[in-house]
Amino acid sequence: CIITTLNHGLRNGGGIGDLLRTHSKDNSLFTGRVLFDMLFFFIIIIIILNLIFGVIIDTFADLRSEKQQKEHTLQNNCFICGLSRSMFDNRDVSYETHIEVEHSMWYYLYFYVLVK
Repeated sequence: CIITTLNHGLRNGGGIGDLLRTHSKDNSLFTGRVLFDMLFFFIIIIIILNLIFGVIIDTFADLRSEKQQKEHTLQNNCFICGLSRSMFDNRDVSYETHIEVEHSMWYYLYFYVLVK
């Protein structure tokens, strides 16, 4: 059923319904066929595709959350010593002075290049 759906459903304009033989209302299998078609529609199309889309959307939300957390860490923690911005609230040296003068990452990079 799944292979037929993927094979013919993607190639036909209206989906798998173009491939299947239509039953008249007078046929004894008409109500069973309608129930089967509706059940197939609900199970395959609605539930499974929503599960797949939910996983994709959840993955993107997790990636966005990780990116925001990394940006927050880079903005509020010293790259060299790891002290947070809140540690400098009651000190003589501000956080900006600390990361630009005392622990400038560029000075550490220059030192590393000099040592190498």
